[in-house]
Amino acid sequence: MNRRIVTRRLRFVGAPGSRSIARMARPAGLILDYGNVLTHAQDQTWMDGAARRLGADPVAFRAAYWQHRHAYDGDLSAAAYWGRVAATSRPGARGLDAGDLAWLIETDVASWSVYNEPVWTLAAEFRRAGGRTAILSNSGPEVMARVRTRWTLEARFDAVVISCEVGLSEPDPRIYELCLERLALPAAGTLFVDDRADNVEGAARVGLRTLQFEGPDALERLQALIR
Repeated sequence: MNRRIVTRRLRFVGAPGSRSIARMARPAGLILDYGNVLTHAQDQTWMDGAARRLGADPVAFRAAYWQHRHAYDGDLSAAAYWGRVAATSRPGARGLDAGDLAWLIETDVASWSVYNEPVWTLAAEFRRAGGRTAILSNSGPEVMARVRTRWTLEARFDAVVISCEVGLSEPDPRIYELCLERLALPAAGTLFVDDRADNVEGAARVGLRTLQFEGPDALERLQALIR
């Protein structure tokens, strides 16, 4: 692919909504989100089976899953989170038994554990070439426990900032500032990559260069920015 085509496809570099085609200098730092960036997009079809298992309406279950997720990625326990999801999606029903709770935790964690290996490889290559890397994610402890059985995060990244571990969540500006502090890099020289528009916008507000990781060419656009 020639340079003219590549630069036309770069987006969300700088302010949200930017469509600049100017080639920017290679960043000194790279901050990657976990879900839907370092993993493939979550397959949510399992939620239909979960709704059937609990006797809940599938639409109501999905809505409750996301309604309470931010609290779970903060400091809410798994038992409390799934209790809220169940109570919201099937009002008046009995509470969760131990078997249902264990199944929900395991199945949910599995849905966030389909790793996007090329992105991990790209991050490692960037670091070997002298760049500094970080993982920054809104995530609960159960998911992170699974991740750490596969990847030694602190050995692969210069900074690891997980919402449930630091008591902050995106798009709170403090979580981006904490990550930059741990990287010892300025925002203007660091690229933040996330699939969610609200998180990308939050990062841009603290001065980070940003890329929204979405679409079939997401990896190609990331490669063009850091190589």
